[in-house]
Amino acid sequence: MCVTFIAGILIKFKGEANVQWTESESRKNSDGTTAVHTVYFQGNEKYFESKYHLVGGRGKYMVSKYYEKYCAV
Repeated sequence: MCVTFIAGILIKFKGEANVQWTESESRKNSDGTTAVHTVYFQGNEKYFESKYHLVGGRGKYMVSKYYEKYCAV
């Protein structure tokens, strides 16, 4: 049996959205000609972020491993 010590297990959930796109539009120049311009759009939004300490947070905790082939020597 192999024993490992850990400081804790933290799980983090994060919900966010990131978007970007371009659109082309025609504009009339001062000389009367038409030119096509590309307009860039982007946005992001954070919906939630949560952290949960499943084990620990302070000190060290012992975790046993039952199969020796997974233990670091």
